Amino acid sequence: MTALVGEAIYDDGFVAYLNGVELGRASMPAGPITATTLAPGYETGDNYATIDWTAGKGLLVAGPNVLAVEVHQASGSSSDLTFDLALRVSAP
Repeated sequence: MTALVGEAIYDDGFVAYLNGVELGRASMPAGPITATTLAPGYETGDNYATIDWTAGKGLLVAGPNVLAVEVHQASGSSSDLTFDLALRVSAP
């Protein structure tokens, strides 16, 4: 495999896990994340962000893999949520 690339549209932030290990995060603070951790805020503008997760390609296993994502709001009173993610795996 040569590349692991995410394409995401999100509001306000997210953390992605591949097979139970954090793969990456976007618009989230550093350090431990809990269910109550707020995102600093990010407006997608209906644009997809490309995220290079190639460094995490070692998390892939033979057979089924599980990609899990938690989405976080910027405030407890936020009234909107946007999320869509594609994960592309490129092989030579």
